[in-house]
Order: sequence, then structure tokens, then C-alpha cells
Amino acid sequence: MKKAGSVEVEAVRKAAGGIALERPEGLVTIDGENQHMYKTARIGVIQPDGLIKEVWNSGEPIKPDPYLKGYPWASGLANG
Repeated sequence: MKKAGSVEVEAVRKAAGGIALERPEGLVTIDGENQHMYKTARIGVIQPDGLIKEVWNSGEPIKPDPYLKGYPWASGLANG
């Protein structure tokens, strides 16, 4: 709202695109197209003490694809 200078939904939505925040999991950035976040993917193994040991990460934030547009196998999913 601060960046948009307004509380109007459409103004806030437009202004949110590109906002980047440093979070405990690393850098996250809001995608202006779909309002989802670029994030670093991480895979971990739960240890006997309950802590999670990271065994792999993508190395950099990944562009969000919430509607699976980048996957040919998903093209008919929205149709039921």
C-alpha cells in the first residue's frame, strides 16, 4: 500500500510486482503477473533430533508457475 500510495486493490496489486524481501528462507520476490513469489526450492531430510538437514536447493529463486503453464502434461487439468 505504501508503494502504491493507495489502499485500492488494483493499485496495490500493480505496485507489488517486483517487491523483493530478504526472509529467513532467503530472497523472495513478488511476481507482478500472478502475485506469487519467486523462491529458492529446498529439499530436506528430517533428522532423528527433529531438525531438517537440507540435501538440495535450486541455487536461486525460481519463477512461480501457479497455473502450470510451463508443463505440457498439465494443459488439460483446468478442464476437469
